[in-house]
Amino acid sequence: VSGLSSGVTAVSAGGEHTCALTSGGGGKCWGRNDYGQLGDGSLTSVDVIVIVYSISGTITLGGGALSGVTVTGSGSLGSQTTDGSGNYSFTGVASGTSYTLTPSKTGYTFSPTTASGTLTGNATHNFTGTLNTYTISGQVTVGGSALSGGTVTGSGSL
Repeated sequence: VSGLSSGVTAVSAGGEHTCALTSGGGGKCWGRNDYGQLGDGSLTSVDVIVIVYSISGTITLGGGALSGVTVTGSGSLGSQTTDGSGNYSFTGVASGTSYTLTPSKTGYTFSPTTASGTLTGNATHNFTGTLNTYTISGQVTVGGSALSGGTVTGSGSL
């Protein structure tokens, strides 16, 4: 097959399509694409190889994994949620795809805030989360004068 001269580690064939796993971890697919099985984001069948890759990474908090973070990809990428180890992955992304990734989880901020690129091989983007914290302060008064020795009790998610 033209375009598969070397570096193929495995081949898998479907009814009327075939995909090859390359030694670099990418995939190359060709054939019928009625259901998007070639992984290029289209429904167009091709007689030439469609090269696909993955975008993945880990999100951490204080050196440990942060699960439940939604990573939203631009365009047709959709979104993924980090697993218990803080990992996420977008697979079957066509070569040449331009993308932006944005992590989000209520109560957290992330560094970097976004990651972007144009896919020419498998890509890794890691993010670090920071728990948002707030300070509550004030003064208790009675009749306009400060009250000392009182106890203030909070409730909810304090």
